Amino acid sequence: MVYSMITDLLFSRHPALLAGLTLLLTAAAIRAEPYLTTAEVELFRKHVVAAHLAPGQIVEAAPIEADHAWLLVTWNQQPWEAEAKSLVAASALERNTRTRLAELDRQVQESGRDIDGLLARRAEIAYAIAAARYDSVIVYRNVQQYTYQNGGGAIQPSPSVTFSDKLDPSMAKRMIRDWNEERAKVETALREKLAGRLRGLEDRQRSEIRANAWQQALDRFRQSATGYRQAPYITVREGAELTADKQVAARLPRLTVLPAEPHPNHPGWLRATWKGQICEARAEEFRSRAALEEESRLNQTVTARQLTDLDVEIHFLADLLSRTQAAELAMRAESNLPYTAPGRDPFNRDGPGRALYPVSNLPAGMSEYVNTSRARRVIKDMEADKTALAARFDAARREQIRLTRLQAETAARTEQLLAAFSAPSGAPPPAATPTPTAPLPPP
Repeated sequence: MVYSMITDLLFSRHPALLAGLTLLLTAAAIRAEPYLTTAEVELFRKHVVAAHLAPGQIVEAAPIEADHAWLLVTWNQQPWEAEAKSLVAASALERNTRTRLAELDRQVQESGRDIDGLLARRAEIAYAIAAARYDSVIVYRNVQQYTYQNGGGAIQPSPSVTFSDKLDPSMAKRMIRDWNEERAKVETALREKLAGRLRGLEDRQRSEIRANAWQQALDRFRQSATGYRQAPYITVREGAELTADKQVAARLPRLTVLPAEPHPNHPGWLRATWKGQICEARAEEFRSRAALEEESRLNQTVTARQLTDLDVEIHFLADLLSRTQAAELAMRAESNLPYTAPGRDPFNRDGPGRALYPVSNLPAGMSEYVNTSRARRVIKDMEADKTALAARFDAARREQIRLTRLQAETAARTEQLLAAFSAPSGAPPPAATPTPTAPLPPP
């Protein structure tokens, strides 16, 4: 390997070899940049594994000209060789991150367009079902005047009353059956798309969190190649244990701040400094300031999206429920007459609902009536629809209240933890901000 030549140069006093060493290291230094280890890395010296780097470490490295599958790594101020497969350059990582974030943004926007289309189609179908049920009980009353001559020779008026359907009931049933089948498919697709967009937002936020964490670590590395992994951490549990030499060195109260870093050899553990002593601690009992800030942003982003989606759902259900109730009231017969005058039509001719089927204009000289016999049957279907809509509406409002409260509680806990990082040493921990009780959202 190239490293063999380097070590030969290092341990040689020949001027020509030393000059070669200088040129080699100078060329490598010019091309060197920070690299991040993505898995455990073996460091070679004289073809032998002499050390290891844990995942998540940053080192200076440069490709070896003779073999780009290998890097010349500077670690502990010494040169080593390592396979390039488990290290990624800072410049490449930044490019990959930009590409990844742009792709996630594109996916989220595409999901949003798909969701908007599904929401529009769902509303169109739901309103059409309600409007078709209403129209199927409406009839047009036509009165024509005829005359006849009675036995005494006098001319007598003879009105003729006929009724015609606004929408044929059999046709309405077929359309409603087909729409219900389509609506079930649209609802399934909508749930999948909403869940997919939420996952995309989480992925996008987590990718940005990882990028920010990497950039912060890189900034610290450029200031100090040895202490860059250390950052402020805070205890999130009472009695968090620090161990040294497999003995309990301290039990810390909650909201204690101390410098720590991920343990290079034991995942799920930290290496912390406490009163000048290097200790180990379980990572689950601590949080770094950067992690808290990023987790807070993630929670706020995801919860805000969920609340927005719920708000859209609640307004849709409320409007559909209101129109269904109005349609029921408009057709409910208040007498035993076979035909009665309807109430106010809850579906505008060009509004939501009637765009999916043809509705003729009210013929001149005719008036609308409710076929009370049909209305009684249709009202039963509308009662079932109302019950289902009310249940969905109540469930959406309860989820909205739960998420609003959870959002406030999470923000209050995070605020308390972040405030502790700025508290003077020895000061009592800051009190948690009272979580406001979320008011009932308006219907």
